[in-house]
Amino acid sequence: DGFCPYHGGHVAESALAVHRAAVIDVCSDFVARFLHQARGRTDHLPGRMPSGPDELEAWRSSLPPSLEVRGVYCESDSGLDDAERLGAALGLCPAWHDGRNPARRDKFLMNEAVAAAGLDTVRQRSCGTADEAEEFARGLGLGDEDSGGDGAAMAVVKPLRGVASDDVHLCRTLPSVRSAFGKIEGSQVFGSARS
Repeated sequence: DGFCPYHGGHVAESALAVHRAAVIDVCSDFVARFLHQARGRTDHLPGRMPSGPDELEAWRSSLPPSLEVRGVYCESDSGLDDAERLGAALGLCPAWHDGRNPARRDKFLMNEAVAAAGLDTVRQRSCGTADEAEEFARGLGLGDEDSGGDGAAMAVVKPLRGVASDDVHLCRTLPSVRSAFGKIEGSQVFGSARS
């Protein structure tokens, strides 16, 4: 999903300038479907992610025989799963690719991995209902009213997946936790319901 000139474009230019490495753009399944279904575009379809072993082999055989694929770089969260699958399918593990890792797409699992590595993290809970979220926030010291002040209790309510601060809510009261949970639960991210 190399569409961004200051991110993916910069990496591609640097790879060529510094390492004399070519970059082959591949369009993730999510972005390919979005461009086709929502925008009516088809020009990107030849560059979409190979689907299945036969397409992968056809894609690989279309590359110059002297080309050695050394890595897969993903510009977008929506394409991360496809990038990991492509790296594994190309046999880049373990020398050039560390395989598929759900913690790269799940903020809760990401925090757990960070904690397991010995770094400080905040208390967290993956909640399936607004009641669970409210119970956890109550345990952090939140109440029905904002207690105010710099040391006041707060809770961050956010989806498991997402980019930047999309649908991330800083809550100071139990009603705001319930409201934030409802907004996240009812929204979509990358074609699937958030939880």
